[in-house]
Amino acid sequence: MRFEKKTLLGVFTVSQIVIHGSRAQRGDAAINPSLKGYIVEYAHLGGGFGPGFKVAGGYDLVGDDDVAAAGPAPVPDPDPMDESSHGTHVAGIIAGNTSWFKGVAPDATLYAYKVISDLTNFWSDDLLIRAFLMAYEDGVGASGKNVLAVASTQIDNFPANPYHLNINDNPAADACKPYPNGTASLKNKIPLVRRGGCAFASKQKHLTDIGAEYIFIYNYDETAVQPITAYAAGEISILVSSSGEAIIRAIRAGLNVTASFNTSSKIPAFLPSSRSSLPSSGTSWGSLNDLQVKPDIAAPAGVAALYISVHGGRDVQGKAFAKRLSQRIISGGQSLLWWDGSSEQKAPVTQVGTGLIDAVKVLDYTSELSFEKIALNDSINFNGYHEFTVWNKGKEPVTYSFSTEAAAGIEALTDVENDVRIKLLYELTPVSLEPKITLPDKLTLQPGANKNVAVKFENPDALGWNTHALPSYSGKVLVHSSLGETLAIPYHGIAADLHNGITRMFRKGYPIIVSTLDSIPIAEKTTFTFDLSLEAQDFPRLRTMMVYGSDEARWDIFEPGYKESQWKYPPVVGQGGYVGSASYWKEANTNVSIPLYDPESQKQIQLNFPISVGRNGEGTADPQDMYSQFWWLGRLANGSDIASGTYR
Repeated sequence: MRFEKKTLLGVFTVSQIVIHGSRAQRGDAAINPSLKGYIVEYAHLGGGFGPGFKVAGGYDLVGDDDVAAAGPAPVPDPDPMDESSHGTHVAGIIAGNTSWFKGVAPDATLYAYKVISDLTNFWSDDLLIRAFLMAYEDGVGASGKNVLAVASTQIDNFPANPYHLNINDNPAADACKPYPNGTASLKNKIPLVRRGGCAFASKQKHLTDIGAEYIFIYNYDETAVQPITAYAAGEISILVSSSGEAIIRAIRAGLNVTASFNTSSKIPAFLPSSRSSLPSSGTSWGSLNDLQVKPDIAAPAGVAALYISVHGGRDVQGKAFAKRLSQRIISGGQSLLWWDGSSEQKAPVTQVGTGLIDAVKVLDYTSELSFEKIALNDSINFNGYHEFTVWNKGKEPVTYSFSTEAAAGIEALTDVENDVRIKLLYELTPVSLEPKITLPDKLTLQPGANKNVAVKFENPDALGWNTHALPSYSGKVLVHSSLGETLAIPYHGIAADLHNGITRMFRKGYPIIVSTLDSIPIAEKTTFTFDLSLEAQDFPRLRTMMVYGSDEARWDIFEPGYKESQWKYPPVVGQGGYVGSASYWKEANTNVSIPLYDPESQKQIQLNFPISVGRNGEGTADPQDMYSQFWWLGRLANGSDIASGTYR
């Protein structure tokens, strides 16, 4: 069985032309993708490791033991066995090959370079760089700046283990608001609520607040969707609409409803997805903090490998191959609709790049664009003039014309009770934000010819958009050929003054530091013993709620006489009063609901400041839960413990 997403990608068509990634009928290059990360459980995928196996080579740069920035150090070994499954998941998408599942390039040979600790999730830039260099030396294509940021989309058929109910109205927003005091407890009961009106996590939070442990949510149609949530309490499952409605009818009629949960089958069933070919709700949004255009494209995986199979890699195409290939992939994206299907407007570039990757365009188009993505910046630093080159690499003259396609705009910032923050996904509403653009004139190119052209955007500051809401606008400049080919260059900008519009980095009342089991604020208690016992828990617990992201957030410790005028970047230990940066306990940072640190049973895995902090925190159930927390157990970033004394 093949996932139907391949048909939309053009991969199924292309896979009839190439031989699944081993050797191509139109070229002589094999596919040798490399994977960096948790890597592959190769005993499952291919049956072994080394020449002749699916995973033919690679290396473990981080080792199998506890590894963290504050120590112990990585212990590399030649065996990149995966113990966390994510690498195997990705490898299967690319090169899986069984009687019931085929990856995009099922005969491809993989190389695996493990750079993330199985036990601590620790990784570092130097390990990533070493992995890319090793991949390059092993003959695997590797690139840096032109690596694609890929958004995810929903597949047509959803793999799941459906359970059959033996059964012996339409509320618009079930469980979307907190239940009032006095509501009957749901302890030892399983609530059944309708999907819609808010995020899964919101329903989960409000129901678990009144005692629910297990929750059924029934869909508004006969399709399945994975109920992804970051909220820690309780567990949720999804039902198709008819099942949910039948249960309600049965209960109203006084009948019993029973279910058998049997997961003995190793092969999942494939149910229709309710959001086929729409952006995934869990995909990461751009742009970058400095407004560079990201992501680039949306896809499951593997199309780059197909191109290499047909046309050859760096050895054939030359040093600029990676950049040229990334441009072919980006420019071929097919637009997607708004993420939940509620609007006919196109999904923003900041969510899906140019859209769903199209393998036919990547492999077969004879027209090509050389370009940089159009980063318009904000209205104060507006950059509206952008050039690109159109190539005719075919065998006949081609005429080119130009147009634009605006994607849905979003008003990213919300102001509630004089406290601003970036909106959550379910709070976003698509709005029409289309800038004025001057396009090139129509042109004709002979075979092998190219021409440099330019587009000019007008600053949207005079269009009357709601600048206080940080309007984000995006879309594509389209290039049409007389052969019926259409390519695109993405654009994105913020129609506001980002620097002055974001007047503070933290939400109102943050950051805060508390200590002990009583969570005493630092304003009331400024001393810490770093007694980690369950009875004391006397160490600083920092909690932040960000308005905007930061590429470098610091928690620095200074001598008592330090003044802000002494600050120099980067700070050097022993100079200007700088003592060092704090570390933080990893577990509390990744699980914001953890109640305390148990020195007897929990590993003291610590990571170091400075760090990169995203625009939103860990929680997604409620805007008030969008925080990050950092528990300092007394160790500095250099691995030493803080000495007794007075500090700032």
